[in-house]
Amino acid sequence: MPAVPLIPLERKWKTVFWGALGYMAVYSFCGWYGKSYAVHIETLSWLDQSIPFWRAWIWVYLSQYLMIPICFKLTTDPLEYTRLFYGILFSLLICAAVFLIYPTTMLRPENSLVDGLDCLRYYLYKLDEPTNCFPSLHVTLAILVGLYASHHKALMLQMTLWSWSILIILSTLTFKQHYVLDVLGGVFVAIVAHRLTLSIVQDNC
Repeated sequence: MPAVPLIPLERKWKTVFWGALGYMAVYSFCGWYGKSYAVHIETLSWLDQSIPFWRAWIWVYLSQYLMIPICFKLTTDPLEYTRLFYGILFSLLICAAVFLIYPTTMLRPENSLVDGLDCLRYYLYKLDEPTNCFPSLHVTLAILVGLYASHHKALMLQMTLWSWSILIILSTLTFKQHYVLDVLGGVFVAIVAHRLTLSIVQDNC
């Protein structure tokens, strides 16, 4: 497979900006388009049923929107940045294909709006409807960050990002945004996207 050119660091934030806009556009379109024929999954596995709903995990779940920019900020090598960028791009394209071919929706816990945490959950549910469930793109991106960290020389950074990623993955279950099967699908997509990225984004030096 032919290699793609590395993205210069001086173009880093420009590509992040346009990439983020494209990401939101594709994700939103898939949710909107697939909603009309999505398969509603109500049958939970015994493992899903055994996991309690913890509202406070919303903070961990939302922290991914901080983790990704931090990773881009920490990246000072064109090879690392290009691999992270294309890893996210390939993950989005793979997930989007599944979202359109076999869209799924899920049950969410009822919201009684008794306090500020419930209000935050209310607005999250408004912005992120229970579509685009399988595979979990949230999990895919968390795994990609961990794999990105694995290539970094700083051991403390590796441990921090992997720990953060694992907590985010757990939050998709404890906050009831995904089922276990969605998580497994997200892990699989991350591995495929990462291997694909390594094969086409190579050090030219």
